[in-house]
Amino acid sequence: MREVDFLIVGAGIIGLSLAWNLKKIYNNKKILVIDKENNFGFHSSGRNSGVIHSGIYYKKGSLKSIFSKEGNLFFKQFCNKYKIDVKSIGKLIVPTNEQELEQLFTLKNNADENQIECFVVDDKEVLKIEENVKLYKQALYVPSTFVINPLEVMKVLYDQLKNNEVEFSFEDKLIEVLDINKVRTTKDIVRFEFLVNCAGLYSDKIASLFKIEFLK
Repeated sequence: MREVDFLIVGAGIIGLSLAWNLKKIYNNKKILVIDKENNFGFHSSGRNSGVIHSGIYYKKGSLKSIFSKEGNLFFKQFCNKYKIDVKSIGKLIVPTNEQELEQLFTLKNNADENQIECFVVDDKEVLKIEENVKLYKQALYVPSTFVINPLEVMKVLYDQLKNNEVEFSFEDKLIEVLDINKVRTTKDIVRFEFLVNCAGLYSDKIASLFKIEFLK
């Protein structure tokens, strides 16, 4: 039997980030990350566009707005610190008709309220950014949007965690709940103080093992 303080199910970006933050706060606690695949980031976390958004779409004061804006800045600093390639190409929001143009200015007002830098640009300015774009009159340019390779980010997190004695167990699937703080995996029985379900699209199956049902 393995005994840990934190058991994290899922080694995607959420599981790795959570372990990274927990280790910073609770340095002496034992953390185990398990994943049913043979490596980290095997599913959605390692197969997405890698776009880090600005938060321009969200209502002022909402958690989505706050987390997007703060997360954007933190992520860029993190990438710079660990020499992760950042493509700071910004984002163009391009209308194709009058109705979409009106929505464009609604977004501009929303961005201003959230203090997110963006600019209304004309066709000449747009073509300097992306020569293949066809637009209706004007577009919106958001410079803070950038792109990273998610696998590079997860590799840095994984290496940091391994160097700080966080344990990983791959090809290890949670299969049975034995008690409120004890589970069986394909490799072992694990006793934990806290379990965090970071299994992504598989999280409903993990929750169902604990008799937790999602609202429909």
